[in-house]
Amino acid sequence: MGNPLVSISCITFNHAPYIRQCLDGLMMQKTSFSFELLIHDDASTDGTADIIKEYERKYPDTIKVIYEKENQWSKGRKGSSLFNFPRSSGKYIALCEGDDYWIDPLKLQKQVDFLENTNGYSAIASNSLIINEITNDTYPFSNKDTRDIITLEELILERQFHTASVMFRALYVHQPDFEKLGNVYDTMLWCFLLTKNPIYYVNEISCVYRRGRQGVTESTNPYKWACNCEEWGQNLVSLFCPKYVCKDIIYTNIVVQLLYYSLSLKKNITLPQRVRLIMKAFKYINLNVFHNAMKSLVEIIYKYICSKK
Repeated sequence: MGNPLVSISCITFNHAPYIRQCLDGLMMQKTSFSFELLIHDDASTDGTADIIKEYERKYPDTIKVIYEKENQWSKGRKGSSLFNFPRSSGKYIALCEGDDYWIDPLKLQKQVDFLENTNGYSAIASNSLIINEITNDTYPFSNKDTRDIITLEELILERQFHTASVMFRALYVHQPDFEKLGNVYDTMLWCFLLTKNPIYYVNEISCVYRRGRQGVTESTNPYKWACNCEEWGQNLVSLFCPKYVCKDIIYTNIVVQLLYYSLSLKKNITLPQRVRLIMKAFKYINLNVFHNAMKSLVEIIYKYICSKK
């Protein structure tokens, strides 16, 4: 069998309640081409690895797994960019973490068809369905129309799509300029791809994104999440400013995140933590950043009020 056309990258850690649904969604794909599934299990302790081994035995020619004996995330070695991208052999790479899942059996086929027939795009993404694990609410990830995404400003100021919806051209992550980035998280990857060519967004739901699951998320640990957002923003400044985007755009996003969580109604963030976030925000504020951040916060509050009506 020749090289697969698509490499699916799946990273997992303690996803035992979810991993079957994830793997079923990946393996149900109906395609006219072969694909490989690259899984990196980061030393799960809840039985995730045992479940993966069941699927590995069932699909030995498709599923290729790295089972870590020690957790790599805790050592600062994170994500698909370090463990799955370098061993991928497909022309395209699709992504799905172990607690999310695909619901469209033609997701891969549709995205490959698009990229095979259009050379001017680095990636394609679609809409997702969000399931809030705490409230059981479900709603679309985005209300945006099908369109080209062409500026880093769009990606930085507002999340445009979820990771599990994306497919991109693998050649970009095998180039020296990508390898120099080190640990790459999702927004950094989208920005990097956008420096190569536009990303095509399709307003069609192809996957499910779970929110509120235990871990460092905006729901379970808002203070840590806000601090992570600050760190990620600083990384974007060092990588993409001023060549691709104005520094104030990234600073605006950092300030919005810090102030949003400092003023939120969430109970699992203490008063001292709220004060620290506000003080962090002041490091990035100038007149332009303040104006844009206040505008964004008003829009967020308005959307929240409308959602409760």
